[in-house]
Amino acid sequence: MRKESMSRGAGLSWRDALTGKHRVGQAPDSWGMLPRHVRNGVIGTVLVVGFVGCATASGTMPSPGQLAAGGVAASEADMAALGRGRALAVTECTTCHRLYWPHEYPAEAWPGIVRKMGPRASLTGDQMEDLSVYLVTASKAARKTEGAGGH
Repeated sequence: MRKESMSRGAGLSWRDALTGKHRVGQAPDSWGMLPRHVRNGVIGTVLVVGFVGCATASGTMPSPGQLAAGGVAASEADMAALGRGRALAVTECTTCHRLYWPHEYPAEAWPGIVRKMGPRASLTGDQMEDLSVYLVTASKAARKTEGAGGH
């Protein structure tokens, strides 16, 4: 028996409606005529793009290379400290709380935050220095970008 109430048009069974079949003489809709794997691929792509867009809009942890490209890191020593500081931010800070994006606080605030939180995370003095260098540099770069209309 046909379930007319679930069909896309008169004379279609619910199975025909779900598989994209159409009545003779009736123009098919282009979405329903696409093979299922194509429809699923389109839906998946839209979802991934949406999630990636949300993730990048909410904040970033720029790599030392990205900071250098923005003209922030001046030497190889700076690059090494930035890399170590970024790694600490991602691995150590997140063991107790969410990851705070560098732009969430002004650059001037980060050294005090690191001095307060570093001992709680059992960071050494050198680690706290690297973390401060990274967070201050990334915060300045983010605010510079925001000022230029980048965010």
